Amino acid sequence: MWSWKGLNMQKPVKDLVPGMEVGEDVIERDAMIIRKGTILSESLIQRLHDRGINRIAITGADDKAAEATPVMSRDEYEKKKSLIAGKFAKYRDDEQMVMLEKCMQEALEDQCYGR
Repeated sequence: MWSWKGLNMQKPVKDLVPGMEVGEDVIERDAMIIRKGTILSESLIQRLHDRGINRIAITGADDKAAEATPVMSRDEYEKKKSLIAGKFAKYRDDEQMVMLEKCMQEALEDQCYGR
């Protein structure tokens, strides 16, 4: 069976999912945004979107997309993400609590994508 594994494919940013691997350096105005080989996270995808980048090269796009199918709905993920942020809102000046919140957000993202 033929596979995209190891090949690059241009993919719209709106179709990216966490777990996909960047196939080529993403450069904007002579500045490196994301290096080739980086595994995309929700925050990196959002950064691409915020910068107005429309397409990037993904390695083995179809294989990675299959591996990164969400195990919870986007609404459920966003509700849980907001709940975590709300619980930690009053601790913005406590460096350890900020780190703990970040860890919990990353764990939620991993849970969402079954990693």
